[in-house]
Amino acid sequence: MLHPRATALGVTAVLAVAYAGLCKGLLFHDLEYVGSDLFSFLDMSWSWYYAGLWLHDNIYGHHYALHNFNLVPVFSALTIPFGAYGFVLGLALLNALAAWRVASVGVLDLPGRLAVLDPAGNLMTVKPDGSDEIVIAEAELGRSEIRQPTWSPDGDVDQAVAASPSSPSRGRAEALPNGVSSPQARSLLS
Repeated sequence: MLHPRATALGVTAVLAVAYAGLCKGLLFHDLEYVGSDLFSFLDMSWSWYYAGLWLHDNIYGHHYALHNFNLVPVFSALTIPFGAYGFVLGLALLNALAAWRVASVGVLDLPGRLAVLDPAGNLMTVKPDGSDEIVIAEAELGRSEIRQPTWSPDGDVDQAVAASPSSPSRGRAEALPNGVSSPQARSLLS
């Protein structure tokens, strides 16, 4: 069962996607669509059916050698019967599905905490609404950076990558013991 807030967020996201799809369809209908991407994708989606050519359009030619558009022919189920409107419908359906999935993910309703890096690069935990900040490790400007905090299976911040700005690719993962305080973490991660 979805939380009411997640349901409201999902419905709002789906309505926003439907509105964007409707606007794109109306632009095409009123001949106000000026981008060539819609026409290229439309041609690529059905070129295998009408011309026997894979990922081909009448503007730029073959795309299989330059780009990876192998998902585009899947839209032919909608573009062959409905033309450009089918492509817009397919995009709107995929975006609505993605928006609904993101809005209904259970993590949005967990009462736990998130591990985040603040703008100064300090490792901290916050509640999902962004309140109740607790600094776990402080980055020292010009001396250390903290990246990629991870969680252990028991829900504690387990480790983070510490790196020197002079050699950022040589970061090392450092374990953070349970109940670590900021000075202890700073010494571990610096």
